[in-house]
Amino acid sequence: MSAWLLQLGKNGAPEKFFDCGKCRDGSEYKDVTNSKDREVKAARARFAEYLATIPEPKPREGVRLVVEERAQEGQEGEEEGKSVIAPSL
Repeated sequence: MSAWLLQLGKNGAPEKFFDCGKCRDGSEYKDVTNSKDREVKAARARFAEYLATIPEPKPREGVRLVVEERAQEGQEGEEEGKSVIAPSL
């Protein structure tokens, strides 16, 4: 049984599709983005079908991420920690 990974491109870069096989650490992933294999095409079609059912992660008016910088509690001299809290209205 194969596992598949769809890597979405950032800033206009094209997406990539990988056959992960039994590997889960990325060391043996095979780039099958341009494959004509029926199994690959069927797997990519299943991804497209699923992705069509979920909303894109677009910011909505009135919602923003808040990054809270604070000194970690407890010991003096520790680095500041960051926590991300969403949404904030």
